[in-house]
Amino acid sequence: MGKYEALETIKSIWNATDISLGDKIRSISSEYYSNGLDLAGTAAFLNATPSELDAFLTLGELDDEDIDKISEVNPPKTTWIMLANASEEELDGALAALKKNRDAEPSERVTAMTEYVYTVMLDVAGPTTEQKVGNLSGDILLHVLKKGQDFKLLSEKEEKFIKSVAGYKKRGKVLSERQTKWLMDILNRMADAGAIVRNSIDGDEDICNQILDALDR
Repeated sequence: MGKYEALETIKSIWNATDISLGDKIRSISSEYYSNGLDLAGTAAFLNATPSELDAFLTLGELDDEDIDKISEVNPPKTTWIMLANASEEELDGALAALKKNRDAEPSERVTAMTEYVYTVMLDVAGPTTEQKVGNLSGDILLHVLKKGQDFKLLSEKEEKFIKSVAGYKKRGKVLSERQTKWLMDILNRMADAGAIVRNSIDGDEDICNQILDALDR
């Protein structure tokens, strides 16, 4: 089959209303890769965006069981890439939420599906390392400051930074992405240097454990 014929076949399957999503995923992925088609050209032929087609093809990389589960729910295309990259637990949680939303009364349905699925997957996955570090208390950060000074691991700039973010946390403020990343770098370096360890003999075992738990170490 030539490339043009393959594109025509893909377009026919893409637009079909009597073919399940799972069968579309398998058939289109097979035609696309076996004929060496390019993403931009194929997407244009389908009147789709490259990102939309890329998400669709990424679904085709899942195993048959997961494709069948996704097909049963038939999620909106805006959620495809998230589902394709989800862990097994995240995928099951997202699909269950989508099915529940689909079966709900019209007045109770969520319409912002991308945000809805993202929130569900976050709940399943739990907080990220960045979120856990950002949630460390001001008192813990002040202890980090003292320990960093005791071990002579902090520059003057870093000491001022930790004192500042500790004050932020004590006032109930949320750290920025940049602040969180810098704090993570400092904490990881202190852990590497042996200042923050499990079974600490410095009388701060609980604090050290909280920090290391936040760092996923």
